[in-house]
Amino acid sequence: MAWEAPAAGSCLCGKVAFVLSEMSNGVGLCHCGMCRKANGGTALAAVRGRVEFKADCPELAWYRSSPWGERGFCRACGSTLFWRAAGSKLWNVSAGALSDHDQDALEITEHIYIDDKPSFYDFADERPRSTGADFTVRVISGMQKQLGGDFAAQAIAQLRQMHGDEFADQVAAGIARPEN
Repeated sequence: MAWEAPAAGSCLCGKVAFVLSEMSNGVGLCHCGMCRKANGGTALAAVRGRVEFKADCPELAWYRSSPWGERGFCRACGSTLFWRAAGSKLWNVSAGALSDHDQDALEITEHIYIDDKPSFYDFADERPRSTGADFTVRVISGMQKQLGGDFAAQAIAQLRQMHGDEFADQVAAGIARPEN
């Protein structure tokens, strides 16, 4: 599910312009509260890939939204553009930042944080749905493999502070499963 050529994208004002390569056309819809607040809408649609900027982008700013992730935005027009995990070379890019032509090739592949979705909207597709805990297990397990050390233990401790014991315990149990 990959494009043959890189996709082009930018913020609303065009001061942060980029090319997205090494990507798939799969779009994940995130229903978590942070994504809904950051995007001003019901869900964040993101495409994962390697971002290369067309020119120097002093308008690109980053906000550390969680202990292991940060969001990139244009400080000139305010467009939400990116989410990346600490140390990752592949970023999640807001699908709406891509050109109209490139958006036509996208398809929804999954919904994440479905348990955080407010009741006022629903999507009719039949794509897989993951809870916040299940998705967080995938993220932390992947980062643990990449970063090593005691990353997972630190992440669980931070989850306890941010989301409480019940959520942190669900994630810890998921990480402890043999397939992770």
